[in-house]
Amino acid sequence: MRIENILLLTALGPPGGGKTQITPRIVRHFNMMNNNELDSKTVGFIFTTILKNFLKRFPEEVTELIPAVV
Repeated sequence: MRIENILLLTALGPPGGGKTQITPRIVRHFNMMNNNELDSKTVGFIFTTILKNFLKRFPEEVTELIPAVV
């Protein structure tokens, strides 16, 4: 058997409450990322910007229907 091109995604919580610290021996095999929760105004700004750029190819009657989130 041969396994190729796999992607492993893991998630961890902070240590405590029965969870132990992850060791450097395991961490060296992964890329670490951290994501902070965004407030609703920031999320609205991001998605409004994406939507406006997508709708540029449509007539103005369509794009003016987008509510001003920010």
